[in-house]
Amino acid sequence: MSVLIYPEQHTVSVAGATLFASALMENPYASVGITYDSVLDDMFGCLNAMLSNGVFSFERARIYQLCEFVPGEEPSADIQKLLEESLFSGFVPSPGQYVIPYYENRNWAEICSDFEDDILEHGGIDLALLVLRSDGSLLYNPAGKELAPITHVEMVGSEKIVTAGLATIMRAKKLLVVALGRDVAEVVSKTLGGSVSSESPASYLQLHQNVTFLLDEEAASLL
Repeated sequence: MSVLIYPEQHTVSVAGATLFASALMENPYASVGITYDSVLDDMFGCLNAMLSNGVFSFERARIYQLCEFVPGEEPSADIQKLLEESLFSGFVPSPGQYVIPYYENRNWAEICSDFEDDILEHGGIDLALLVLRSDGSLLYNPAGKELAPITHVEMVGSEKIVTAGLATIMRAKKLLVVALGRDVAEVVSKTLGGSVSSESPASYLQLHQNVTFLLDEEAASLL
């Protein structure tokens, strides 16, 4: 486990973008797992600048979108669209390169199984980018209940979302975890030094062999 602490949020974004880009420069064929969270907007802006300048490329990478709201129920967000606007604004994936756990006219058990199978068939996720939230959830695996190991559908408030499970996350070869702001300071402290428990799914990250936490000073204030 590596813990990198920076003075403020923009520096975290620059550092995170540099580590993410470096992984794809080292292995252009890497499989990467991503999601959207507003705290990543600045980091995605840095990555877009690097893409525009030719520092790295997604052209040969395989991209796994790790969660998506179930369509057809007026969801409050469309994660694919948010990623297209914030991270992939200048990049159009080739057919089959961008994998999302959603297809039309399929049952969810098959969708989730196919998503997991695709990851395994392509050698696993090399790098996953995650965000640490104040409730200790990991992607949309909620705190305080039995955790599903693989990709599955969860209820989030009144909405459904399909999300990669805990085992899916933990099998990734490397994790980058971003935590920003004082409101996540308590969960950062529990994640890095507390007991491992489903009460805080993020605490399982302690068991990963190659995880880097990127924190600003406010998020790290209780360490």
